[in-house]
Amino acid sequence: MKNIFLLIVSLFTLYIIPNAQNHNHYNFGNPLEIRPLYAANFGELRTNHFHMGLDFKTKGIEGLNILSVEDGYVSRIKVSSYGYGKVIYIDHPNGITSVYAHCSKFLGKIDSIINLEQYKQKSFEVEIFPEPNSIMVKKGQKIALSGNTGGSMAPHLHFELRDTKTETALNPLLYGYDITDHKRPKINSLKIYALDKNGFIIDSKSVQIPILSNGQNYYTKNFTLPENFIPLNGGIGVGVNMFDQYDSAHNKIGVFKHYLILDNDTISKIQIDSVSFDNTRYINCYSDYKDFKTLHRKYHKSFKNKINPLGIYKMNNLGALFPRESDTLDLSFFAEDTKSNKTKCKINLIVNDQSFNKERLNIDADIVSPFYNYTFNEDNIRIEIENYTFYQPEICTLVKNGDFKFEFGSEFIPIHHPINIKVKDSSLISDSRKYLTVNNKYLKTIIKDDTLCARSKYLGKFEVKSDINKPYVSNSNFNTSKSITQKSIKWKIYDRESGLKSYNLFIDNQWFLAEYEYKTNALIFNIPKKIKGYKNVKVIVKDNCNNQTEWSANLNFQ
Repeated sequence: MKNIFLLIVSLFTLYIIPNAQNHNHYNFGNPLEIRPLYAANFGELRTNHFHMGLDFKTKGIEGLNILSVEDGYVSRIKVSSYGYGKVIYIDHPNGITSVYAHCSKFLGKIDSIINLEQYKQKSFEVEIFPEPNSIMVKKGQKIALSGNTGGSMAPHLHFELRDTKTETALNPLLYGYDITDHKRPKINSLKIYALDKNGFIIDSKSVQIPILSNGQNYYTKNFTLPENFIPLNGGIGVGVNMFDQYDSAHNKIGVFKHYLILDNDTISKIQIDSVSFDNTRYINCYSDYKDFKTLHRKYHKSFKNKINPLGIYKMNNLGALFPRESDTLDLSFFAEDTKSNKTKCKINLIVNDQSFNKERLNIDADIVSPFYNYTFNEDNIRIEIENYTFYQPEICTLVKNGDFKFEFGSEFIPIHHPINIKVKDSSLISDSRKYLTVNNKYLKTIIKDDTLCARSKYLGKFEVKSDINKPYVSNSNFNTSKSITQKSIKWKIYDRESGLKSYNLFIDNQWFLAEYEYKTNALIFNIPKKIKGYKNVKVIVKDNCNNQTEWSANLNFQ
């Protein structure tokens, strides 16, 4: 080996990397009646989470039949304006749960039960957990229609497999779902990061390395690390911006597996075969968060830091390199998909005496460590932080820009747990219309005596604002002076300040179900057949500061 130290747990001198297991014996069916085409695969890098399933294309339309992939019973049904939208969970006897998200409509008993619950709670958004075996389904049974509800940006079916006991998301491509794939992963760019002994990136220090291609694989020319790049007692890590594709689709998808080799020794191996929902936000220290936020480039780090608990790491070390002076590192990086299509990149790094920073790192008073709790106080502002909120040491200061404007950290620093924000304001009264924002986005705010209290999963610019304006409500696809002949009517509703809190539809003072679609600011009422003749229709919309707008008209339903 070329004079290099690898950070390996002392008890393990050899570590056997397991191969991906295929679980074809589960024999799950297709959740759609059309040939499966995937718009996204398992483990793709998303904002604050991994993509936890497969996205099945639905020909760009809604309303395709969704089928149960195996016998079982419905264990959970949820309706939300955001996230998974309308979603069904089915527990199967084999210990796996299947999930079907962004549905446009539930079918049969599922639809009846959820509709009853919505009227019981007088709410569009509901969630229920039916008793085991109360809603039984058979393999291939129609359970819903495909759609575009929730956080979906185009019609498709988001499909997941989970371990029923742990709710860990499983890669469906390892459980019998297949695709024709002869394409190898592609690499866009490389980065080298400066690390301390715990795998933490030093001062956000990184350098991008030019890569070349010979048409089959990739390589770099000899690259000398910059002066003062490697910290004292520290090392380096490799990050790769890459993607994969299937034969029948042009969209870019995630890479299943990648590993780094030096002189026939496996330095690191990452395989995205399952992800715990409890840990999915740790994607923020697996990927390059700032690069993703600013340039939407998806760098996969081949190393981890000390606090990262993700199960995707198939090595017993941090995946870091700790070179000495005058080392030449001939590295081989491999990216691979579930069909064993493999891409190689040769990386040649030169380390010299100038590459090392010989001085010890200065411990700045403004550096916040992941390992401790912190409290920041500045006049009327208090910020409380629990341990393991940060993914690595970060520079964070509380800077006031006025009585009710302040900055803490940066929006490019990710955090795992929400921080508590408390702002005292002697002008507050019990029905105050004030609220907190972070980077101009509303934070759910509670007023306790003279204090505004909120929790934020983001850092950056904070401000106390006041919302004195009522929400906007207007009929959209119908005229109040004409008879209603269509199957559904719509209103446009929104609030540009604190955001919508509630929306309710009444006909002759009786509550009726209306569906809210935030992407189009639409409130939709699917008219029951029993609604005939002249009716008084009332829509009441509230924002998060309890400003209320009431729309009312007498409509003639034909």
